[in-house]
Amino acid sequence: MKRRRSSGARFNHRKDNAVFGKTFRCRTSLVFLTTLLAGLSALAQDGLPGGAAYRGEIRRGPDGKLTVQQAAPVSDNPAASAGEGSAAGSDAVPRSAPPAKRIDPGPPDMSCLASGTKLSPTERALAAMPADSWLALPGTAFRTFCKAREKRALQANGDCTMVIGAWSGGVFDERLRRLLVIGGGHMDYWGNEVYGFELASGTWTLVSTASGLGNAGMPSEPMPDGTPVSRHTYDGLAYMRHLGQVFMFGGATSPNGYSTNNAWSFDTDSGTWLVRAAAPSTGAGHYYMASAYDPVTRKVYVRNQHGFYAYDPDADRWSGPIVSFNHPPYYPRMQNYNYRRGVLLSAQRLFLAAGGKLANPPAPDVFIYDLDGRGDVTDAYPMSGDTSVISVAGPGLDADARTGSLVAWAGGAPAIMDPATWHWRRGSARGAPPQAVGNGTYGRFRYIPYLNVFILVNKPEEDVHFYKLSAGCGPRDSISPAPAKR
Repeated sequence: MKRRRSSGARFNHRKDNAVFGKTFRCRTSLVFLTTLLAGLSALAQDGLPGGAAYRGEIRRGPDGKLTVQQAAPVSDNPAASAGEGSAAGSDAVPRSAPPAKRIDPGPPDMSCLASGTKLSPTERALAAMPADSWLALPGTAFRTFCKAREKRALQANGDCTMVIGAWSGGVFDERLRRLLVIGGGHMDYWGNEVYGFELASGTWTLVSTASGLGNAGMPSEPMPDGTPVSRHTYDGLAYMRHLGQVFMFGGATSPNGYSTNNAWSFDTDSGTWLVRAAAPSTGAGHYYMASAYDPVTRKVYVRNQHGFYAYDPDADRWSGPIVSFNHPPYYPRMQNYNYRRGVLLSAQRLFLAAGGKLANPPAPDVFIYDLDGRGDVTDAYPMSGDTSVISVAGPGLDADARTGSLVAWAGGAPAIMDPATWHWRRGSARGAPPQAVGNGTYGRFRYIPYLNVFILVNKPEEDVHFYKLSAGCGPRDSISPAPAKR
């Protein structure tokens, strides 16, 4: 079977050193031509603002800050322009943020530690952690586990530890109480196995084994057994709660690093993969994704370098780009090559993507979309304080459900954002890993609602770490039934 490659520009991946680092190289003329063709295609096919009826500009104020000034485009079909799949009704319209309210978690709720509750000793230890503290579970280094189960034929320039080290993320399986790690890709590692860290036992498990190469000698998508090829997953993973499945799309695939428009779902109970509707073509693949699932709309929302999209797993259908970064006022500032992480702020009904820096003027690369108001509201939520953590490539980032805070990590002390003021401060570094693995953390830093704690899978040779922002158990309705014995 021939490999399905993304159309348009191809990127050549080059390791900057023996272990980590990546740059994309392509001719300036090719980039210009690809961008031009992608823009013309979007205007012709997607009905995006960009024609004669579109009006927009970026203005610089006396303080040097940029403000998007965009008038609502004229549409021949008002009903269509109001829909979620139409950028005409969804692009940035300057608006004020709704009044922010702090979430008062009240006194620590320790009821999950009462006798009779179905928590293991490991889970109880995590729930009982004091506020603003770190804890490492001894003997949980990923390297030790994966090397004992690795198929040597699937080694490329690296081994199974590249499931973490090669620009790869993770996702928390809420029903079965485990962090799933999926990665590899390009010439780093060809195994497509799925690993899980079980919260109940505090141990790693092999959720699904790696596919064989068959007679091909090289990986290609799909693999001979119908599963996806290994890839750098970045933040292209999301847990679809109502289905109990993991969503995966895009990434830099084995063996050549080309991106793919293919999307997949992984049933966490049976350990089986199912191919889903392909993501909209960007002309240059999907590399710089930020993804988050919304339990209200039951959709996965995605921001990449080209735009903002939505995927409906029940209808198996994509919408978008809802917001396009291929045209002014977003282009060229927002169409950049930053490694990002996506988070849903449930109380405010906001999708937030962050990671890397914007230029001219320099600022953290942040995009905020109002899911109910269906509009870009980035300018309505200015941030202050120590934003350095969200300005690095591929930070760990997730929302704390008990306090409503955002917590970001990229080594040492975490950064914590107050949802009422959007001000960032630093937490404790005592017991935290001092450095993040070289190619990003993404979703391997995740909030676990039922234990009110963050899990961190960092370097392959390090133990699994946990960070507790506020003392106490998680919300009572977040405690799932005990995982079934298999």
